[in-house]
Amino acid sequence: MWGRHEPANKNPGTNPPRHGRLKYRVRRPVGLLRHLGFDERVKGSHHIFTRDDVTEILNLQTAGGKAKAYQVRQVRDVIVAYGLAGDSDDQNPPQTDDTGAEGKDGD
Repeated sequence: MWGRHEPANKNPGTNPPRHGRLKYRVRRPVGLLRHLGFDERVKGSHHIFTRDDVTEILNLQTAGGKAKAYQVRQVRDVIVAYGLAGDSDDQNPPQTDDTGAEGKDGD
């Protein structure tokens, strides 16, 4: 008993990441919220987003250019809850062929 150390999890490779410590580039969620029509107000390192048809206020702190995982999760949850993933000005993006070139109308 004494002196023996066993891992708390018998499969240490399956431990989930500690999301509270992970940080993500803040450019992506900020750009996404702008694209989805959220109004942005900047106060210091905080980007505060509002939208008339969304009751939640989203606050992303950009210190060091990173957002915390819980902030990114909040953005995702609001987008899913309000069905905003389909909201965009680009409802019909241009079709491309396998080379990435835009197709011509009527082809």
